[in-house]
Amino acid sequence: MRAKVSIARFIALRVLLLMAVLMVIYSLTVKLVYQWGTYDNTHYFLSMEADKVFDVLNKHEQLPLPSDKYTQYFLNHSALPQKLKTLFPTSLHFEGELLSYEQGSDILYLLPYRHPKTQQLFYIVHTYKSQDDLYEVALDISELLIALGFLTLIIVMLMVKNLAWSIVKPVRSLQQWAVTIRPGGLNRQTLNPPQLKFTELKTVADCLKESIITIENHNEQEKNFLRTLSHELRTPLAITKAALELLEKKPEDLDDGQLKKLARMRRANTNMLSTTECLLWLWSINERTLSKEAVNLSDLVQACVEVNRYLLQRKSVDIALDIPSDLSFYLEKKLLEMLVNNLVRNAFQYTEQGQITITADKHTLVVKNATSHESSFVEESDDYGYGVGLYLVEKLCTQKGWLLAFKRDECSFSVSVSLLSH
Repeated sequence: MRAKVSIARFIALRVLLLMAVLMVIYSLTVKLVYQWGTYDNTHYFLSMEADKVFDVLNKHEQLPLPSDKYTQYFLNHSALPQKLKTLFPTSLHFEGELLSYEQGSDILYLLPYRHPKTQQLFYIVHTYKSQDDLYEVALDISELLIALGFLTLIIVMLMVKNLAWSIVKPVRSLQQWAVTIRPGGLNRQTLNPPQLKFTELKTVADCLKESIITIENHNEQEKNFLRTLSHELRTPLAITKAALELLEKKPEDLDDGQLKKLARMRRANTNMLSTTECLLWLWSINERTLSKEAVNLSDLVQACVEVNRYLLQRKSVDIALDIPSDLSFYLEKKLLEMLVNNLVRNAFQYTEQGQITITADKHTLVVKNATSHESSFVEESDDYGYGVGLYLVEKLCTQKGWLLAFKRDECSFSVSVSLLSH
């Protein structure tokens, strides 16, 4: 199953999410720091103003004139305008504690200070009016925030890109190396993994290389064994076949019992030759090429049915064929004969009673046989349905790219083969 997200995309998405979170935190932090700076700056200058008023009150016991039109002095709480009393309740008044209130773009500041004689609080009120602020700066806070954010974004993106690429590049190298490995086409140069900077990836590459070599060695040993075995079996099978043919030429020298045994030996020899030929082709596919020709499927199936009909002796089994007489396939006749013969033989061998149906169209061949709980094939391995024949059929279909499907229920077992390469 293919993964939905690549490492590069995963890192990119996580980085974008991280960048978004950092930008939000950064924006809030800059704004908060700006507000703190404005507050501290105002508090400092109003405190200096309060010190001057304090000195005047200590000498003359009366308030001096305000230093500008934005600043006002009040001797005590009762002298404050009602608006200020409402905005700044008494419970918030502490000496030297600057209070503020925003009114749109204007800001009101209130600084309580201790009277040197009466020890009561006097007040310094300052009003900031943005429309009267003629001081021009190159960048205001919003522009500065955008500029710094953009600059930070570029720097962080470059750093993250460099980090992400440092991770993604060796992973992609490992992926590209793994994709080049194909069964049966291995060589020393292909199996050499690329230079990887991370220890973990190097370990994965080395383990993959060792596993591939081990599997390939085991496969090669299996192929050599089966090739050798098939070759070794063909000689005694050929000798046995020749001896059987000599005996069949003198049937008058044999009684009925011996003739039946001779027929059984002949069938067993034919089956062994067919299985050996199939094994030899499967494990020598790169060395043996079979020519293609137009094969009439109806004739081939009928021939295979007749060859294997002996398996239905003393069984209540009917055979139904539904194959167009003109249906032909252009492929290797020997391989199609192996396929059909194995399917028919397995169906005949493991059907005790009922009907065997063989159907075909221009795409698919289907062999369906009746089953019962008492059938001996139930005890066979479930890996490939039943019998070694279906194992060979599956291997043959895999080599040729034919689609093979099994279907089993309580009453029947069917095998379908799509004879078009996929």
